[in-house]
Amino acid sequence: MWIYQDALGDCWASFVVQMEPESLPANGRVIGIDRGRLEIATTTGTTSLILNTANQALARLTRYQCRMTRRKPKWRTAATLEVKAVINTIDAVVHTFVRTWRDALR
Repeated sequence: MWIYQDALGDCWASFVVQMEPESLPANGRVIGIDRGRLEIATTTGTTSLILNTANQALARLTRYQCRMTRRKPKWRTAATLEVKAVINTIDAVVHTFVRTWRDALR
């Protein structure tokens, strides 16, 4: 059994269980299934399309997350400019105070 914690702080447990295979009654027929990326092929010769909606949704989510990381919202740029203006004002006041204090000590 393995227990680990991912970067988000979620804990996961992984374990393996040994089971005895269950034998079904023999009926003389055999089937084989091959699951490819887009279709399921069976030994009867038929194929059917796999509805892989979970993987499609995951790919779409990943694509949108990449878009959002590149996006720079307008509110952030405006807020950043306001913060920079306040910081510049504080710096100017501090420099003026330091200059005045230094001149008074001379």
